[in-house]
Amino acid sequence: MSETIQKLCELRTQISCCDATTATLLPKATHSLIVEVLDAAPACAYVVDCLPAISVSMNTLLRALGTFGRQPRSQGAIADARSDLLRMIDIFFDEVRLQLAPQSNVVFFRA
Repeated sequence: MSETIQKLCELRTQISCCDATTATLLPKATHSLIVEVLDAAPACAYVVDCLPAISVSMNTLLRALGTFGRQPRSQGAIADARSDLLRMIDIFFDEVRLQLAPQSNVVFFRA
């Protein structure tokens, strides 16, 4: 798992500092990391539910950067798109960690 955490840190760094040219590497890097995580353990509904949001936020960032040959959007729009993608990746990995955590470590509160 520590190797996966290292790759997650590298992906977060790539997302944080990519430009229109280097952003083309993000989909492959993201996909390979997700596949690695999903191969390691059975996916639950919460983990799978994160995948469309990651895809949409990735597309939004690539478009904001002007990766598809269009004019880049404002720096504010690019920053928002980066933030959304990072948030979606974090949510995905939080759900994976919860899935992999021993049930004795998960505490549920009763009303």
